[in-house]
Amino acid sequence: MAAPAEMTSRDFSGKFVQNKALSEKEQDILKMQGVGWAMRKTISLAVPRLAMEHYTDAAGVEHIEVEQTVPGLRSNSEHRVLDWSQQKVDGPIFGALVTQNRRVQADELETGWLKDGLCPETFVDGTIVHTLAQSSSQKDRETWRMEQTWGFEHIGDGKRYVRRVYLVGSTGEAIQGRLVYDYEGTL
Repeated sequence: MAAPAEMTSRDFSGKFVQNKALSEKEQDILKMQGVGWAMRKTISLAVPRLAMEHYTDAAGVEHIEVEQTVPGLRSNSEHRVLDWSQQKVDGPIFGALVTQNRRVQADELETGWLKDGLCPETFVDGTIVHTLAQSSSQKDRETWRMEQTWGFEHIGDGKRYVRRVYLVGSTGEAIQGRLVYDYEGTL
């Protein structure tokens, strides 16, 4: 289902399900991140669901809490604080990561893919939600750096929540893709 016309990146709160048919390059992205074949196959068959709560605290700092559930896999919780502070996270699929999150002026993003083609509802006051994740150096894992922007695109029959992805691997090779989500309703 399409996201409501009035929904903007100022409040992503709601329930979403990944649309695998409209998402692009998910398997290539996972492979470059060092995710093994068996896990990539499992992920390709699973349909992730997101429950997102987006709010601003008393100090004026935005927070996005994401609960991701995937049938057959362990659920994952993310607490994104849009203040560009470095956070260390550790998960079963990607291992140790350093993440940063912010709202940034669109013209500050160097990679056009991260902002081109997104709906105006993505750019609140000219800004866009931008995330950065970097793998921590590990002996048996690939190192990589991934940027994402979160917003909306008109795809098919309506407005969809999307995460634009730009990933650079350990040898400098780059992949751009997108994860597309259908809106399922309010929390």
